[in-house]
Amino acid sequence: MTTRHRLEVCQGPDCFGSGGGAVLLELEELAQETLVASSETVGIVRGGCRNNCTMGPNVYYWNDEQHFTKVKGPAECAHVVQQLQQSQQSLFDGAAGAGPSSTPSMATKMMLRRAERQRWQCWRDMARIQAASSGTNRRNSIMEEIQKSIDECTALELRAFKNDALLLARATRRQQRMQQKLEEIKKATIRSSRTDET
Repeated sequence: MTTRHRLEVCQGPDCFGSGGGAVLLELEELAQETLVASSETVGIVRGGCRNNCTMGPNVYYWNDEQHFTKVKGPAECAHVVQQLQQSQQSLFDGAAGAGPSSTPSMATKMMLRRAERQRWQCWRDMARIQAASSGTNRRNSIMEEIQKSIDECTALELRAFKNDALLLARATRRQQRMQQKLEEIKKATIRSSRTDET
């Protein structure tokens, strides 16, 4: 399967400091959730600075030469995916903007917003750990905080989606992918600390 479409997420110092690492992780998550199994795929890649620092974090769509600016949260990441969905109908199914099948209550909307903020904080913390050169003890405490955030985010989504089997399954898959990403970071941290010791 070849990558025919690519999103480049700037990881320059200004964009990364504004949340570019979290943008990269959230777009990877959304792409995994919304891509149709087809021969066309979207690659999410780290990019370098293109001198649009005041507008960051920046995301570039290579094939269409679209430029998305100020992608600072989950809503903006969903907007990028929706724009790609509109321009490349063969790539995505309707899941990117899908919500509960019935109109959610105010309490459900609040739980979902809180879960979204928790997930975003997890992505920001994971990106920081990947880029950090801080001590092992600090990394371990951040990873413990991330684990708690993943658990809280999952609990909120499971409560909000308890009456919608499709969205409940989606929340479970998301939790599994976040857990997998955290495990990858833990392994990389262990390798890094062993390398530092030698």
